[in-house]
Amino acid sequence: MKAPIKNFSQVDEVKLQELISIDPSGGLLRQLTTIFNSEMQNAFIMMKEEYNKNNFDSISKLAHRLRSTSLNLGMVRLGEIFKQLEYLDFTPENKSVFQDLVHYGEVERDIACEQLRTITG
Repeated sequence: MKAPIKNFSQVDEVKLQELISIDPSGGLLRQLTTIFNSEMQNAFIMMKEEYNKNNFDSISKLAHRLRSTSLNLGMVRLGEIFKQLEYLDFTPENKSVFQDLVHYGEVERDIACEQLRTITG
């Protein structure tokens, strides 16, 4: 793993407050949260399937899209995980790195989804 995931803050509170201030009613953040939850639902399952098929380019593209989605909602640590997956050198030696990143990503996804549910009600 390039950088220890725990060194990154979990959430960018400033980003979340910025989103809330744009639409105090919370409608925008609720819509973005719905999209985020939907995209994250199967993201790691798809990555594992693509890995097993040796479709590494697909993993990189998916990770790139999900990194942007995560960072737009202030999910810094999850964004970093996707960044590392996007740029991972898919060699047999890095299989355990891929597996670790997916595992940490699944944990962070669950935390991020719960935090967003709490914020949006």
